[in-house]
Formats: sequence, structure tokens, C-alpha cells
Amino acid sequence: MAEEISKILIVDDQPDNIDTIKDILGDGEYSLFSATNGKEALEIFKKVNPDLVLLDALMMWFARNISLCPGTRVDTDSANGRYDPLIAR
Repeated sequence: MAEEISKILIVDDQPDNIDTIKDILGDGEYSLFSATNGKEALEIFKKVNPDLVLLDALMMWFARNISLCPGTRVDTDSANGRYDPLIAR
């Protein structure tokens, strides 16, 4: 039985930032998805149910269904469980 590859969703409105993260993580160890706006990110999130979301913290308008504060819960049909933010500068 093959080991499942972790899915990572990268959300940033700067394509260069997405490319940099993909260069760092793109060794085949992860399945990478990306979005440059909130609507696209939510669609991908619901479709692939990623294990990790790397979100540009300055994209606060993305928070239509996702609250960007401690104790975050994702209110989507595909989400299972609790998602806590990890914010870095």
C-alpha cells in the first residue's frame, strides 16, 4: 500500500511568492496546489481538503469562511476537524 502524499495549498496574491514556495517544497514529497485570490483558494480547499494551508496573512479578505484568529475553525463541507493558524513574518 502506497503512502499518501500530503497536500499543501499555497495562497498568496503575489505569484512570485507562490513560485518561491513551490521551488522550496517541490521535490515530489508533497502535492502542491496554489491560489492567488480567496475565491479560488476556497474552491481548491473544498475540492482537495489540504493537510496544510500556507496563507499570506495580509490577505485578510480571504476570510469569507475562514476566521484568521486563534482557535480557527474552517466552515466548509470538506473540512474535517480543527485548523489552527501558524503565522510567521
